[in-house]
Amino acid sequence: EAVFAAVSVNGSPVRSEDGFATWQASIQVSRGISELTVSTEDERGNQDAAAFVQPLRVQTVLGRPVAVEHDSVRNRLLLLERNRVVTVALDTGELGVLSSNSFPTDDAPLVEAADLVIDARRNRALVLSRSPDVVAVDLDTGMRSIVLDGLFFFVDSISIDPANDRAFIVESDLWVLDLATGEYSEIEVSGCPVRDPAYFADGRLFSVTNSLVVAIDPETGICSEFAALRNVRELVLDPTNNRLVAASLGDDLFTIDLATRAIEPVTELPNRVNDLAWNEQTGEAIALGSLTLTSVETTTGAQSEILSAEPDASPSSIVFDDPNDRALFLDARNRRLAQLDTAGRVSVLSER
Repeated sequence: EAVFAAVSVNGSPVRSEDGFATWQASIQVSRGISELTVSTEDERGNQDAAAFVQPLRVQTVLGRPVAVEHDSVRNRLLLLERNRVVTVALDTGELGVLSSNSFPTDDAPLVEAADLVIDARRNRALVLSRSPDVVAVDLDTGMRSIVLDGLFFFVDSISIDPANDRAFIVESDLWVLDLATGEYSEIEVSGCPVRDPAYFADGRLFSVTNSLVVAIDPETGICSEFAALRNVRELVLDPTNNRLVAASLGDDLFTIDLATRAIEPVTELPNRVNDLAWNEQTGEAIALGSLTLTSVETTTGAQSEILSAEPDASPSSIVFDDPNDRALFLDARNRRLAQLDTAGRVSVLSER
């Protein structure tokens, strides 16, 4: 029986305190497919450069996203979780991490993040966080930097006015942020309270209060009733048809014509909508549910699933199912067997 004098994994020496009967190694792996290669050398100097080779796939698992935006330049969605920004490739459905509190650095961490928008002119996403208040995330590198800090107790939503290079931020009051200079000021709103959500479209900021959609003139702060719609939760602009798309507190989707204010039902979604985005390339609304991402054609109501996931997973053991290109893991906390596919989606195979 061979007695090992040295063992390495991917070229890095391992640590052992019992003559390599057992050992451990810490190596860095990147997302995607790679290999673990164990090399050995015995006491006589005999070497085996590939004593053991194991393919390895590192995947992102979806957590609990609270907001969604469409990154049209890269044909992907940005999903905001409480402390990271996740990407969804619309052509493959593959998940990735753009930025987290440990990647690419630990600078400007996201704490209880609530909303995000894309500032296309500066190739960044702006994220509302409990502290710092507003964090910029580079859309290529994921690097984070602080835009605002120490101004708010807790911010609710952010909406962008690209024509005037500014963003509107809703806390208990309404604030405007100059995206070029970083200067900010409060807008005194009269006529109604400002609440989340708030969405800028057609030169006005639309918000929701007491089952009313209201319109706020950002120059004067005057707020007026725009449309009556029960339990509205989220808004997004359909620029092609000059209308708002609205989600109710339940799972219903409506459109509100910006010219006539006419309200039309669109469809009923699989579960409650947490956020809406607009896909400029397909001309469809993206509805973020608690466990689903759904694309909706807002004229016909036709739906197509982008992503479905089981985020509440607590793996206690895992095994690779190579023939079916998946990983199987035991979710002990929820007493079920689940699978992780190549796109990073988790689904339940069997549960008690």
